[in-house]
Amino acid sequence: MTLRALLSALAAVAALAGGAAARAELVTIDVARPRPAQIALHWLPAAAGGPRPAVIALHGCGGLYSAGGEELAQRYRENTARFHAAGWHVVLPDSFGKVSLCTVAADERAVRVEDRRADVLATLAWLRSRGDVDAARIAIVGWSNGATTALSTINVRRTVHAQGIAGVAAFYPGCASLAKWPFGIAAPVLLQVGEKDDWTPAAHCRALGEALSRQGPDVPFRIVVHADSFHGFDGTRPVRFRPGVADGKGAHSGGNPAARAASIAELMAFLEQVLQ
Repeated sequence: MTLRALLSALAAVAALAGGAAARAELVTIDVARPRPAQIALHWLPAAAGGPRPAVIALHGCGGLYSAGGEELAQRYRENTARFHAAGWHVVLPDSFGKVSLCTVAADERAVRVEDRRADVLATLAWLRSRGDVDAARIAIVGWSNGATTALSTINVRRTVHAQGIAGVAAFYPGCASLAKWPFGIAAPVLLQVGEKDDWTPAAHCRALGEALSRQGPDVPFRIVVHADSFHGFDGTRPVRFRPGVADGKGAHSGGNPAARAASIAELMAFLEQVLQ
């Protein structure tokens, strides 16, 4: 972890401990989903002036909000603070509204990864239209369903894909669903998964990495598998079994303090590198 990344993380922790919170501007944009739609963006600009790097943060299947639906969930508030401490703009597309889809089977969800791909592409276009965003330094960070979306969006084997992305950081994506498509990437990818994940198993992501490695030695893909960790290892809640998720099979999720600290360090170091 670089010194700057460490200082950024410490500054973010201090801001959170002091109760500091950035105020989001809500922006509505049109999205060319299979059925055209509108979504809300939570736009949280960096304090520093001039064109700045930006991070598109993609929520998981539980949606963007905490229980009760009145504020951003802790994971997104914490990471926004970290990214702001590093001097980056943050935008959080709200693909689900105040709804969780975790217990809905993937093929029955009202909003699927294909829809969220369109959300990301529209968000990217919106960012690049702004004078205060450095269009050459935009990264995507996603969690679970959002991580699957992020990787799908930069798949160069798709006819329409996000171009010019500085990097993608993906936490515990559903790599099995990605394997249904021919897959290739042009942007650097950091993929972090839990060794014990029984929701989006690490084995599928290892297989994806092996498939990418066969495309050539210059594929910018790195996978980190965190020991003794389940889905959501970067959170603070204790591990529990969640019935109904994982297409009805149920799975474990919850934080691992060691993996949480290590994964945040990995994330910030990666973003510092691709957004410098």
